[in-house]
Amino acid sequence: MKILFENGLPVIPDCLPKIPDFNFVTYLTVYKGTLLPPCYIGSTTAKKAISGNYFGSVKSKKWKSIFEKELLVNKHLFSNHILSYHQTRKAALVKELEIQKENDVVKSKLFFNEAFAEPNGYFGRDVSGKNHPMYDKHIPSGKKGETLLETLTKKYGLEEAKIRCEKISEKISLGLKDKYSRDPITSEHKSKISKSTLGVKKTEEHIKNMSIAQKKIIFTEDRREKLSKAVNYRKLDAILQFNLDGFFIKKWKCAREIYTTLGIQVGMYVKGKRKDKIFKNFIWEYEKNMLQLPDGTFRIKNLCDK
Repeated sequence: MKILFENGLPVIPDCLPKIPDFNFVTYLTVYKGTLLPPCYIGSTTAKKAISGNYFGSVKSKKWKSIFEKELLVNKHLFSNHILSYHQTRKAALVKELEIQKENDVVKSKLFFNEAFAEPNGYFGRDVSGKNHPMYDKHIPSGKKGETLLETLTKKYGLEEAKIRCEKISEKISLGLKDKYSRDPITSEHKSKISKSTLGVKKTEEHIKNMSIAQKKIIFTEDRREKLSKAVNYRKLDAILQFNLDGFFIKKWKCAREIYTTLGIQVGMYVKGKRKDKIFKNFIWEYEKNMLQLPDGTFRIKNLCDK
């Protein structure tokens, strides 16, 4: 079937009536814009071809990005026209290849096809035997080592399972996500990933990328309020400094203030038992454990009881 052109535009073929039980078609996509060639020849299900949402699967580096952008912005410039109906997908692919070769779509500047169809595969990919995307693939199904076909056969029967496997493999060949296309990440897997990054020294480039990513975060008023609450959730405990006789010397806001001022870390001594709270010839104690005397000074409760 030769596609005729007048003034650089294709002559639209007559509309074919729908044939019952012929669920696959070859189609001509016509593009009326200026960024792509005017035509594309492909094959798919009749339902997709007449849906108004599917205009081919363009995967070539030359046209893919332009095609996707035009579909997003100027979808109205695309239209599909049925060239033939078929009972099986393979018959549609054979006819697609025949029409593509007759019009030499790969070399022609009037088509944005960059590869011929293959009857043994999908969209230029040979998926027969070991080349099939789902060949010898396994999925989590309760029994280790069970294949996708075996899993679906138990649920739907052999014939239905084969049809479903074919649909899933087509989705994978188109680059679409499917629940069977990869195993889900388990909590154990996430834990292993987390542990593997502990102690790993970040490169300057990594730190720079993290900084750039952080700057791109938009902090709304609601988010700022939540962050503020999270920071103030745990109030810092004030620490009091005493001499060895138990008399008050100074009040510190927190252990960090002591470290930045005196260069000593007292946190572990404050949290320890009574005898362990002596460090550098001073006693360190949380304010909440102190007894304030009438003159405004503090004494350790245990010492005041003596």
